[in-house]
Amino acid sequence: MEVKNAEDKGQIKEVSELLGHSKVSTTYQYYIKASDEDKRKLLDQLDAIVS
Repeated sequence: MEVKNAEDKGQIKEVSELLGHSKVSTTYQYYIKASDEDKRKLLDQLDAIVS
């Protein structure tokens, strides 16, 4: 499962509860994968902050 936008990310807690996970981190660990494009965007944002 790939998270596409902020609305999707806001629903992770609800999905985690539906799956019976006691921690949201479990849901992220097993079901959420960051795309290469998402990683590149994050690196660009971090670069803008530290530059």
